[in-house]
Amino acid sequence: MLGVILAGFGLVLLLGEALSVSGAVAVAEADALAPARGFTDVPLLHPARAAVARAQRIKV
Repeated sequence: MLGVILAGFGLVLLLGEALSVSGAVAVAEADALAPARGFTDVPLLHPARAAVARAQRIKV
């Protein structure tokens, strides 16, 4: 019984790790694609990156 509980807990940890990695990859892809399309204020961008992009756009 304890082995089943530990195995289930291990699966939950593995699934959580897989989801966090895939989420990080999705955010990185969105950040990489957004400037290429000309959108710097896309909500997927990190707020600090969006602020830097706005500041750079204002300077130019």
